[in-house]
This record gives sequence, C-alpha cells and structure tokens, in this order.
Amino acid sequence: MKIETFKTLLLEQLAKDCDVHLPYYLEHKPETYSSRLLMTQRKMQALIGLQAMFDK
Repeated sequence: MKIETFKTLLLEQLAKDCDVHLPYYLEHKPETYSSRLLMTQRKMQALIGLQAMFDK
C-alpha cells in the first residue's frame, strides 16, 4: 500500500471517529468514551509521525 493511500485512509477514519463515533459514545456509552477518545488520539499521533517522516 502506498503511504499516501494509508494517510488518506487514516484521515478518513479520524474524521469518522470525530464526527460519528465519539459523539455516539459520549451520549450512549459514556463508560467507554475515554478509551475511544484515546484510540482516536493515537491515530492522530501516528498520522503526525508519518507526516514528520515524509517532511524531512
């Protein structure tokens, strides 16, 4: 898989997490919200790490 494709997929997943999953978990499953948020933050850190590698 090309790195650009991977970055795009990761970005789409992050957008979906922020728009769909996180609000749902906050409203319907507050006990699992923090782990879901952590997962989203880890994806974001991975994306930032990837970007840093390719900006050099």
